[in-house]
Amino acid sequence: MASGTALIYDEEMTTHKLLWSDPVCDIEVPERLSSSYEQLKCYHLVERCVHVPAREGSEEEILLVHSLGQVSCLCFLPASCAPLPWQSMRLKKSLIEVSIT
Repeated sequence: MASGTALIYDEEMTTHKLLWSDPVCDIEVPERLSSSYEQLKCYHLVERCVHVPAREGSEEEILLVHSLGQVSCLCFLPASCAPLPWQSMRLKKSLIEVSIT
């Protein structure tokens, strides 16, 4: 198994944008990620990292860092929003019901 610092980056990550206006979340812009990546490249740190391909996180992985309430909200975004894996309602129905009540 490789050891070192892992880097997960895909240009697709820079296409995500906040869907509403919230001053608290003003920092959540695609440039935050792309500028950080450019700095890593500038200092030749990218080539020193172990590259890990980006992939969609499993429900269990996402629930390690986000609350059930946050994840449940994504299930009910309007259809006009970009398609999300949660819109297929893969989360267990009982988990969603518990978080809503």
